[in-house]
Amino acid sequence: MALLRARRVPHGRLILIQDATMQQRMDAAFRLHISPATQLISYASHQATVALTGGRLTYPAPPEGMWPVGRYVPRCRRSLGCTAGGARIHG
Repeated sequence: MALLRARRVPHGRLILIQDATMQQRMDAAFRLHISPATQLISYASHQATVALTGGRLTYPAPPEGMWPVGRYVPRCRRSLGCTAGGARIHG
C-alpha cells in the first residue's frame, strides 16, 4: 500500500485472491492499511475440504500448492477462535 501511495497509483478498488483458509486473516490485515474509501474485494481462488481420518485432520484430496493442514490450524485458532476438536493434526 505504501508503494502505491508513494508512486501515486490510484487504488480505489483492490482485489485480493487468496485460498479460503487465509482469506479472512489477509482481508483484516489489508484493511489496516487502506483508506475506508478503498473497496477491498476478497475472493477465494479455491477451497479445500478437510476431514477427520483416524483421529487426524487431513485433506481427502490435497490441493496443489496448499500448506499441510497442520500449518493452518494454529493460525485458525489464533485468528478465528477455531479449535481442532481434540483431533491430532496431520501434515
